[in-house]
Amino acid sequence: MKTSCALVVLGLLLGGCKTAPATTTTPPPASLPPLRAPPEAVYCQSGVGAPLPLRTTETLSDDDIKAVFAQKEKDLHSCFKDRIRRGYVIGGYVGIRFVVSPQGFAQQLCLVEDATGDADFLDCMFGEIGTWQFPKKPAPTEVRKRFLFQLKDD
Repeated sequence: MKTSCALVVLGLLLGGCKTAPATTTTPPPASLPPLRAPPEAVYCQSGVGAPLPLRTTETLSDDDIKAVFAQKEKDLHSCFKDRIRRGYVIGGYVGIRFVVSPQGFAQQLCLVEDATGDADFLDCMFGEIGTWQFPKKPAPTEVRKRFLFQLKDD
């Protein structure tokens, strides 16, 4: 049986965020260090359940945001595959929130939900998103995104 990794992008979260039940993960083999849980500081401290501000001509459109995610999601997939290659068994939903600055950079990145329990994976994911370039617009744009990381059998 051949196993491959898949990243499922569930799209922009247009309303409040709900935390999904944590996915049970299998502990890594004894030769691997244990997973490092994400610190509380990376979790969003406020505004998680608030509705997204309305999009205007001054902010990025949903299509602008989707285009960047479609082009760059392979970067997040690489983070996931790297952890699997190292022998960790992780997966589940990861929800993030950030603000795209008028210059097009992701800022104030924080975690809404995490079922992976793997801070190193999240560090990789946040690092990748921090390098992405979004279109420039006059006003900042809040973005919320939920991903499903899972192994798929081919």
